[in-house]
Amino acid sequence: MINLLPHTQKKELERAYILRVVTLFILVAVSIMLCGLILLFPLYITSVSKRQTVEAQVAALSSQKNTTKEELDAIISDINTKLSVFADPTTQFSFSKDVIIPLLAKQNAGISITTIGYLNNEAASTNTPPTAPSKNITVSGVAKDRAALLLFENNLKQESTFTGVNVPISNFVYGSDINFNIEFQLAQS
Repeated sequence: MINLLPHTQKKELERAYILRVVTLFILVAVSIMLCGLILLFPLYITSVSKRQTVEAQVAALSSQKNTTKEELDAIISDINTKLSVFADPTTQFSFSKDVIIPLLAKQNAGISITTIGYLNNEAASTNTPPTAPSKNITVSGVAKDRAALLLFENNLKQESTFTGVNVPISNFVYGSDINFNIEFQLAQS
C-alpha cells in the first residue's frame, strides 16, 4: 500500500493519535481513582462514626468519678449484707466449688453439658426423724454416644462429692447424639 500523504499531514495524524492515547490513559486513570474513592467513602464514614463513638466513651469514662477504696469497701459490704439474706446459716455452700468444678472435672470429651440444676430439699415430713436437707443436682446435656455417657456416669459415681447418681435407662436408647438427664445428690459433709 502506497502512502501518498504529505509529510506534514503524517505528523498531524501522528500527533492526533498520541493525543488520543494520552487522553484515553488519563480518562482510565481518573475513572479508576473515582471508583476507588466511591468504594472507600462508606469505609471512611464508618471509621469516622467509630472514632466518634470511642471518643464519646473515653469522655464518659474520664468524666466518671474515681471511687476510692473506702467507697468500694462500703459497696461490697452492702452487697454482702443483701446476699446474707439468702445464705443458709447452718452450712456454707458454694455451688461453683462444691458442684460445678467436680462435675466438670469428671466430664469426658464425648459429653457436652447444657444445663445444671440445683434444688435444696428441706425435710418436710413430720413423721420422720429430722435429717439434714439434701441438695439435689440435675445435669442435662448431649452425649456423643452410649460409651461416652456410660463413662461419664461411672466417673460421677466414683466422685465422693456426689451420691445416688441416677441415669435413666431411657437415656441409652439412641446410639449417638444422646440427650441425657442425670440426677444425683450432693454428699453431706
